Amino acid sequence: MAESAADSAADNEAQHAGKRPRSLRFVVRFVVLVMVLLGLLAVAIVVGFGPRVALRRDDLIATGLAVAVIGVGASLLLRFVKPRLHRLERHATGLRGAQDGPTRQVGEQEALEELSASEARFKRLTDSAPVMVFLTDAQGQSIYVNPMWHEITGLPADAAFGSGWLRAVHPEDRPRLERCWAETFNAGRDVASLPDARFQTPEGKISWLGGTVVALRDAAGELTGYLGMLTDLTERRRVDEELRKIETRAHEAEKLASISVLTSRIAHDIGAPLTAILGYAELMQKSITGEKNRKRATIIVEQVNRISELIQTLLDMTRSGERPHIAVDLAPLLDKSLDFFRESLRKHAIEVERIYEVSPRIPADPDRFQQALLSLVMHAIDAMPGGGTLRISLTSPDPTHVEIRVADTGDGIAPEMLSGIFDPLMTTRPLGSARGLGLVVARSIVEEHAGTLSVSSTVGKGTEFTIRFGIDPG
Repeated sequence: MAESAADSAADNEAQHAGKRPRSLRFVVRFVVLVMVLLGLLAVAIVVGFGPRVALRRDDLIATGLAVAVIGVGASLLLRFVKPRLHRLERHATGLRGAQDGPTRQVGEQEALEELSASEARFKRLTDSAPVMVFLTDAQGQSIYVNPMWHEITGLPADAAFGSGWLRAVHPEDRPRLERCWAETFNAGRDVASLPDARFQTPEGKISWLGGTVVALRDAAGELTGYLGMLTDLTERRRVDEELRKIETRAHEAEKLASISVLTSRIAHDIGAPLTAILGYAELMQKSITGEKNRKRATIIVEQVNRISELIQTLLDMTRSGERPHIAVDLAPLLDKSLDFFRESLRKHAIEVERIYEVSPRIPADPDRFQQALLSLVMHAIDAMPGGGTLRISLTSPDPTHVEIRVADTGDGIAPEMLSGIFDPLMTTRPLGSARGLGLVVARSIVEEHAGTLSVSSTVGKGTEFTIRFGIDPG
């Protein structure tokens, strides 16, 4: 029974190992079969063809019987040798298994060690990388992020797994980035660039990231996932924005320089005739008779003086150097600016609302600061040719700042024009109104006083300019 079990085990192992070379028993069987056939052939020849051959029948019969006896003897020998052949095969199979087993185990162990070493090298590289590294599976779901993920987003690594990484993307950028990733994955691209997008921490800190993903494929070329790298672009974008502002200011300064040269020449050419006109108008005002004619002379003097003031405003743009500042009460200065346009406000049926919550005194050049206010009021009047409401407010949103707001109820400014509202060569007024430089002058004066001038507008509702600057809380 033990021998039978051993035979069964040997047969199973032989089946597992595959086909083996022919053994001795197959050779013996073949010899026996040949001898038996030869014996039978000899007997047939003697019986059927004996009379036609010269051989003696007795010799042929003896030869056939001898061959048959040899075949039967070989068969008996095979039955005796067969068990021993089985034992030899089992022994040989055991030796081969003993040799192959350790070899397979050593190969598998080396492969596992190499895989572990490769994973360790990858982790060391990504842990120290100054960029965000991530891996996805074949379905495009995130399965790994390096520590830079936590540094940028403030979230644990498992929060990025699957599609959880999208929760760290700014809501305004999330659809665009999700759409780009889906297109890359569905198209099976080998390399793709991801658009710049904002990632934010739970506290609201914003970081700009952009990068590339590379497809990972197996030996058969099947997609197994993606390896991606995202670079922090926050500082670069900040520098680019600062450079853009500097370039914009340099461009404006260049245009202002050209305008100032032209303005100086025009002011000089107009100034001399205006001086003569003003002199003769004043003489007429004093010497002319009749109340009606005297009023006409007065109008001439007033309009010439107004032209002189406008020319002076343009010349102020070309002045360099700091002017001395004195303490100025803002509320009376606002009232004075409104009084300057009393006739225009009445003519256009514009109502004025004054909201003075505070009346601080600030260090300023009163003449220059009033020019800024005049430019804003003039812009508001031009925006309401059919009437409306001009609202002037003076507030203090906090103890260290004061705001002056000049708002109108006109048609508003289109968004595409609002971004260039302070461009020296841009105007929202009709051609020929010559008001395009007013806002440029106003912003220049406000910045001279360490303040800011901003604008907001809604088409169909109106525009509001806000002057904001710091004050001493004491």
